[in-house]
Amino acid sequence: AVACIHMLLMHTHRPFNKCQYYIGRYENETFYPEINGQLSRLGSMLSGPETLIDDKGRRLFWGWISDARDGEKYDWHGIMTLPWHLKPTSDNRLRIEPVLELQSLRYDQSQVGDLLLEADEEITVDGLASDCMELKLTIEPHSAQRFGLKLCCSTHGEEETVITYDAKKQEFVVDFENASDDKDLLYRCGQSVCAFSGQDLASPAGSSHEV
Repeated sequence: AVACIHMLLMHTHRPFNKCQYYIGRYENETFYPEINGQLSRLGSMLSGPETLIDDKGRRLFWGWISDARDGEKYDWHGIMTLPWHLKPTSDNRLRIEPVLELQSLRYDQSQVGDLLLEADEEITVDGLASDCMELKLTIEPHSAQRFGLKLCCSTHGEEETVITYDAKKQEFVVDFENASDDKDLLYRCGQSVCAFSGQDLASPAGSSHEV
């Protein structure tokens, strides 16, 4: 039989508590995994993965995410993710995109012009205050080795979620250390980094206070 590329998607329970996948060959009724990856990221626990193929032939994914509060105290707390479009790349890896239909939910759009930052400089972008927003930005790093964004910041900066790009490692790193002044929160699982390559970085980012 001719080998085909398949993906095995699962949620593994304790001690791992994460949503992960394997990509590999399926032949002679046997699956041979070749690539392993995680869908879980720090900030919330992703579980209960579901997929379907819609009438456009797209493989759509959604799952359940809980926040960082104590599960024993707050019981079953959480929400469903937005739908993702899972696509294979030319080298048989996984590409994840938000479904195009989410664009119909956009409102109160605003645009910020070019910003130039010097080394060790921070700029506050006024007018971008919301409990839920989508950011679409293009970054030209030039010679900068590390740079980033601060999201969900409190008035005096006690709370902030920092997203940093490391040019040498070609990774985005999300830092939740000061995301909340509630010290009972526990970020139990998931990766804090996301690989990204390219000369200019163009990427959408979503921010929500729901979890």
